[in-house]
Amino acid sequence: MIDAPRPPRGSRWLLGRLLHPEDREPAIADLDEEFESRAVRDGVRSARAWYRLQVRRSWWPAFVRRFGRRMQMPSLASDLRWAWRGLRSRGAAALLPVLLVALAVAAATIVFAAADAFVLRPAPYPNADRLVVFQRDSIVGLIESLSSTEAQTWRARTDLFRRLYPHTMAAAMFITAGGVTESVRVGSVSPGLFEALGVVPRWGRPLLPQDVGSEPVAVIAETLARRLAGDPSSAIDRQIENQGTRFRIVGVMPSAFRFPTALEQVWIALDESRLGANVSASYVGELAPTATIAAAVAAVHAASSQAPRSPSLGPVRAVALPRAQKDARAYTNSGAFTPSGSAQLLTMLLAMAVCMALLACLSVGGLQIVTAMRRAHTYRVLAALGATRGSLTRAIVLEAGLVTGAAVAAGLALANAGAAVVTASLPAPLAAILANAIDVDRRAATFLAAMAALAAAAIGTPLLVPVAQAVTPGVGLDSSRAAGGRWSTAFRQSLLGTQVALSMFLLVMAVLFVRTYVSLVGEAKGFDDVDLVAVQVSRPRNAPGDAAERERALLAAWRDHPGVVDAARTGRLLPGVRGGAAAPVWIEGQSAPAGTAALTSFSVDPNYCAVMRLRVLAGRCPAFGDTDRQVVVDDAFARRFWPAGDAVGARYSTGVSPSQPN
Repeated sequence: MIDAPRPPRGSRWLLGRLLHPEDREPAIADLDEEFESRAVRDGVRSARAWYRLQVRRSWWPAFVRRFGRRMQMPSLASDLRWAWRGLRSRGAAALLPVLLVALAVAAATIVFAAADAFVLRPAPYPNADRLVVFQRDSIVGLIESLSSTEAQTWRARTDLFRRLYPHTMAAAMFITAGGVTESVRVGSVSPGLFEALGVVPRWGRPLLPQDVGSEPVAVIAETLARRLAGDPSSAIDRQIENQGTRFRIVGVMPSAFRFPTALEQVWIALDESRLGANVSASYVGELAPTATIAAAVAAVHAASSQAPRSPSLGPVRAVALPRAQKDARAYTNSGAFTPSGSAQLLTMLLAMAVCMALLACLSVGGLQIVTAMRRAHTYRVLAALGATRGSLTRAIVLEAGLVTGAAVAAGLALANAGAAVVTASLPAPLAAILANAIDVDRRAATFLAAMAALAAAAIGTPLLVPVAQAVTPGVGLDSSRAAGGRWSTAFRQSLLGTQVALSMFLLVMAVLFVRTYVSLVGEAKGFDDVDLVAVQVSRPRNAPGDAAERERALLAAWRDHPGVVDAARTGRLLPGVRGGAAAPVWIEGQSAPAGTAALTSFSVDPNYCAVMRLRVLAGRCPAFGDTDRQVVVDDAFARRFWPAGDAVGARYSTGVSPSQPN
């Protein structure tokens, strides 16, 4: 006896569960009858395929008919209308959460953009992993230079380096183009250095070896090209003039290019033949094809540790270019920076910014809870009209989403504006090592999206607890349950505890930062900079007449100006600038040097102290009739070599041996 063919069991079972009891038996009977006839006519396999197709076509209408009224399927449009009405009912009070979250998210994004530019983002040079910089420690801080003799030693190590590219410290240049004169920073670089970095001009060509000793040419930054010509491509073959020398622009570097610091806007070809034995320059070493960064670092350390050197200089070491670009010690002698000081500072600032943003979002969440409790009557009415726990929860979540979305949009605009402000207000040492731009790029935008998700969770999650507990089907909002309940009370207490903990953390960190700021910046500078204006004057080369006479005439003209009270000439704009080569210091009456120091001296007019309103701790300022052997020293130098406080009237000299003391 052959069994009759049966329809697919799974499809038949699913259809039985979906159909309403009143429709189940007749519908299944009709399908079974049609299945048997098709099985005889077309075969069992074809009949089963037809049966499954019928179930697939009919399951959704059957599902909605049976469960649709019970589930009360939500409508996104209606939920959005509820959320918008909830925000609109709050009026201007709805702007406060948006403003708080926008400021918090923008501040965190700006700090992340700065930390990303200084610490997290790699150097913007494609070939940076094949380049090293030579550094050494000295009594004046970190220096990045080699003598020509030292550079020749490392050039001979072809197993380590393919080539060494020198460049010199940037200097100020007054360029004239189109009748407009401005001061820019110019760097002298070896031809081929840009190609070694992996960066080529966006318009024009790079510096070539044949440019050395021929027609003066220059490569300029895109920002300078836009100021000079509007369209950077139009700047090619234009000329800029510096003290009678005309440079033809042959290339324009991309706006993101910064080398060796962020200050240079003009680059000219360096003539290596002028680097004599006693002339130092900074060098970038390109590794040989078979060499690695680790091998080069180890070899340079081993060789330079055994080589003779000055007592004031440490051994030469090779440092990977990305790491060297982020070390502020190479650009300041203040001692305020350490190898990881900038990274630690920015990391701490980023942690504070994230905590501040989280605190603001939690505070907004608390405001949302209060708002939800005040709208108890509205929720009762909605529940009486058929609203379920799910529909009210969705409306509240969408309301929090609207607040977050508006806040993030405003925060993005604030972050873009704030990043530009931060870039413009950076101190000189930090601005110099800014190899990457501080902007809201893709990485910062990703961080902004993460902060938006965090804000949405912090704002929306607290709302779900009281409302989800309070709203029950058919009852509405139970104010007693919303206000109490063990779990609800514990949640509110934990939320309050988190806010208090974050507030205390931010308060402590703020106090520490204020104390650090006062100790570093708030100390007396020794002079009063109110109403002071510094003017830098460059003497043109080969200019006719006496230079000193021209300076005196210019100074007299400034003093006669009605807006100027007094003026003074100085070799440096500000006091307290340290630098120079370290040398032994000999104190009169002592047979051995008292120590070594890197001293920088500069000449001033006798009325310099009056103009600067200097605060002299002991002695007096320079006066008419003083010779160049009568000097004023700073407090640090006096306390180091005359700890008893008798520096006034003392005599000293510098050099390898004692000479006529000052």
